Amino acid sequence: MNHIKIKYFAFLLGFIAIVVQIILLRSFLAVFYGTELSIGLLLAFWLLWNATGSWFGNHLNRHHVQRLWQILAFALYASLTWAAVILVANKWIRWVLSVPSGEFITTHQFLLFAAPILAPVCFLLGLCFTCLAQLFHIAAKGQSSPASTIYIFEAIGSAAGSMLFTFLLVKFLSPLQTICLLWCCLSLLTAFFVRNMRKFAIIMAAIAVMIVFFVISIEQRLTAAYWKSQSPHMRLIENKTTRYGEVAVVEWGGEKVLYANSLKQTVLPDAITAQAQAALALYQHKNANKFLLIEGGLSGLAPELASYPGAQVDYVVMDGEAHELAMRHLSTQARQHWQQPNLSIFHEDGRRFLSRTLAKYDVILLSVGRPVSAFSNRYYTEEFFAMVVEKLEPDGLFGILGFPSAENYLGKELLELNAALYHGLKKYFASVLIIPGDQAIFLAALQEGNLTTNPEELSQRMQDSGRVSSYFYPQMFAQYLPADRVAFITTQLQSFQPHRANRDFQPIVYYIDLVLWHKMTQRATKLLQLLAQIPFTRFVLIYVWVLCLLSVLLLLKKRKRDRQVLIWNSAFIGFTGITLNVLFVLAMQNIFGYVYEGMGLAMAAFMFGMGLASAFSRHYLQKNTLLFLRGILLLLILFCITLLYTLQYLQRIYSMILFFLAVFLSGTLSGAGFPLLFQQYDQATTKRRYGSIYAADLAGSALGSIMISAIAVPLWGFAKSALLPALGCGIGLMMSLTIKNLNHIETRGMFPCE
Repeated sequence: MNHIKIKYFAFLLGFIAIVVQIILLRSFLAVFYGTELSIGLLLAFWLLWNATGSWFGNHLNRHHVQRLWQILAFALYASLTWAAVILVANKWIRWVLSVPSGEFITTHQFLLFAAPILAPVCFLLGLCFTCLAQLFHIAAKGQSSPASTIYIFEAIGSAAGSMLFTFLLVKFLSPLQTICLLWCCLSLLTAFFVRNMRKFAIIMAAIAVMIVFFVISIEQRLTAAYWKSQSPHMRLIENKTTRYGEVAVVEWGGEKVLYANSLKQTVLPDAITAQAQAALALYQHKNANKFLLIEGGLSGLAPELASYPGAQVDYVVMDGEAHELAMRHLSTQARQHWQQPNLSIFHEDGRRFLSRTLAKYDVILLSVGRPVSAFSNRYYTEEFFAMVVEKLEPDGLFGILGFPSAENYLGKELLELNAALYHGLKKYFASVLIIPGDQAIFLAALQEGNLTTNPEELSQRMQDSGRVSSYFYPQMFAQYLPADRVAFITTQLQSFQPHRANRDFQPIVYYIDLVLWHKMTQRATKLLQLLAQIPFTRFVLIYVWVLCLLSVLLLLKKRKRDRQVLIWNSAFIGFTGITLNVLFVLAMQNIFGYVYEGMGLAMAAFMFGMGLASAFSRHYLQKNTLLFLRGILLLLILFCITLLYTLQYLQRIYSMILFFLAVFLSGTLSGAGFPLLFQQYDQATTKRRYGSIYAADLAGSALGSIMISAIAVPLWGFAKSALLPALGCGIGLMMSLTIKNLNHIETRGMFPCE
């Protein structure tokens, strides 16, 4: 019975860990703008502190074996409590870091805040793994491999937590309410299985139930305080946590402004900008009737387009809840403007809508803002431009609104960013026009001569239409299209050749934007620019040289060699697992669009693959474990090398079932090796160091999360990113050939304190 309840707790550990991780990641991204760099840093901190806690459990178990249940329960309660503290602290981050009103939080400030505050919750969750492995060893009387069993049930719990949060919790509960629910689940399990803690668990459950009634009020006050920290004159009107992040309507300077993840989206409404964008784009087309607008319509652009004579407008907006929130705070007159029968609204990912629709359009407009992440970058790739061309009529027009630029002079980063977009459009469109400004408009036509820079001709078209706008007049075309500025910027863009194209699986634009972002916030771009200047071949040579040097140094230590080879292979497999996970998540956005439920399924498929493969390996591959371990490393190498071809094939056939199958397969390859490593390590030492292999796996994953998501993918693309873990596994495979007989390995620990 004891080993059964331990399995329940292992499942709960995985469930709690993944749900808390998702909640905290979303909370941090809401205050730090949601870039890949911030995601990579957060995951790296999480995994690194997790690894530290797991390794520390090795030392703790030797002195507290009789109190492991109490330690386990305390660690889980404390981790949930600290997770709630982090949610509260994130709302005070600007005051804690003394960020002046109106300024962005820099990466340095983010690191200073996130690294230490994540430590307690991650450390305690890592510690719980080692405690459970030790408890299982005692319950099974040493007859089973405890660490691999705990690993299996934790992986299955993580998969279940990912699915439940994606499809249920995020829709009906706030973050603090979810923490309270987890607290109650932990209390019920503790009360049922740990008799000497039953009263304590019941008290904890009662506290959680009492707190949950005040949670909504607490969260509202915290959010209002956060917006006050942005500016003393900001007043929160309403906020909502949607599936895609935190959105808020704030009153500032007499205007209502919509924010998403702390970034300004639009004034509600912004009639001046909406009328200017509509006129500048639509009067370039002589006879446009069918329009598609992807995002950016809440300024009033969508109903403005629909008000043109004979227009039929399809407006695609991904976050339907944010759209409804914004609509509630429009004036009655503005809401009536949205009720036009020729305006159709679709709550769907824009790229996914474009790939599925059978309609053809005269004009397609895109307004997704800066390419701040891989998700937004996918709207600026050559593959997306090819999709647009397929959905345009022969004389069709494509417009990109609000792209970061400058009215006169383009600095190095802005020039590279705008030139990459310009040359990408030139490959698919006969003519391209840029309307200069801090938020530039790029217009591209399929037929040569369909775009004009003559303001008089555009003014005449507007006058001939007989349509009168409140804020945009025919004479204003000359203001937006000064001949000298248009010619100057066009010449700049034509003369600058980007060093590579922006592709779905080889993004470059959002890396350039990341450099620009750092320059704007803190003027610290030297490291990013230095990395960009290193050729991939040279980076690989340095990477392989470092790994080989470390491997040789390890192999020279004969007394610890075999054990450390296993530790290193665990780190290599962890590095590979996180790489495959990140690449598949990014690929899913590129192929199928941002389907939140689909991403939850992808994460669940990966974790289920890890859990099931670990269980299979645990029960059926216990003979010749070293041979099977080498085979798994070889399969991982082959999978990484062929990953790009796999993704390109999945993109061609557009099969979500096969995509999930590929994700599941990557999870099985990543998970199958750990029971073998655990068994080999058990044979390598008589001391119960169950956290060492797990800690090495997490440490490798921490390195991979930051290297792949924030550096490798934006700089070198998917194929070259996948090559890095393949090389690591190759070195690990060669190192494993030095292991011969683990039954006679000296039993001293890997670390000095062991």
